[in-house]
Amino acid sequence: EAPAEEAPAEEAPAEEAPAEEAPAEEAAAEGEG
Repeated sequence: EAPAEEAPAEEAPAEEAPAEEAPAEEAAAEGEG
């Protein structure tokens, strides 16, 4: 129930979420290298 900043990545906003959940521009940096 904690706020996004405290919640797990799956619940956190894209900027906090893992690359797989983050927008393409963020995913590319983490996934594409």
